[in-house]
Amino acid sequence: MNKTSIKLILLIILFAMQGMFFYGFADDPSYNPEYSKPALAWIVLSTSLFVTFFILFIIKTITLKRVNKKLLNFERQFKRLNDDRNMLLSKISETKDESTRQRITFMAQNLYEYNPGEALNFLSNMVENTNPIIRSNAVQALAQIAQPETIDMLFQLYSDPDHNVKAQVLKNMKELEKKIDNKEITVDSAMQHKLKYLLVEEKSKSEWVF
Repeated sequence: MNKTSIKLILLIILFAMQGMFFYGFADDPSYNPEYSKPALAWIVLSTSLFVTFFILFIIKTITLKRVNKKLLNFERQFKRLNDDRNMLLSKISETKDESTRQRITFMAQNLYEYNPGEALNFLSNMVENTNPIIRSNAVQALAQIAQPETIDMLFQLYSDPDHNVKAQVLKNMKELEKKIDNKEITVDSAMQHKLKYLLVEEKSKSEWVF
C-alpha cells in the first residue's frame, strides 16, 4: 500500500468519525444545547481538515499527472535525440580521416555522459563491425572515454588483424598511458599493468614507431 492510499483511508476515517459524532449528538435524548458549542467546533474543525486534505490530495494527483506527462515527453525527446545521434554516427563512421575520429569521439563522449549504456552499445557495434575503417574509427573514442568497458574493447582491438586498426590502437594506448602516468585519469591497476605490458611487448618487437 502506497502513501497516497494510506492518506485517502485516513481521510475517509476522519469523515466517518465526524458523521458518527454528529449523529450521536442528534439522537441523544439527554442532548443539552449548552454542549453544542464544542460539538459544532469539532464538526467545523474536522470538516475543514477533511476539505483541506481532500483539496491537497486532488492538487497532488493533478501535479503528479502533469509531471509524469512531462517526463514521458522528455523520454521521447531524449530517445529521438539518441536515435538521431546514432544515425549521424553511423553515417560518419565509415569515413577514414582524423577529423572523423574526433567527431565520433566527441559525440560518443557526450552520449556516454547522458546514456552510458547506449554509448557502449554503439561503440561495441563499431568494434565488432567487419569494416576495418569503422573499427579503427572507434579506437580514439574508446581511449578518451577510458572506462573499464571501453578499455576492454581497446584491448580487444589490440589483436585486430588489420594493420591500420592495430596502429590506431597502439597510438591511443600510448596516449592513455601518458594520461595515467600524469594522473589525469584513474584506471584499475590490473588494466594499467596490462596496458604497460602490451606496449613494452610491442616496443621489443621493433615493428612500431611510438
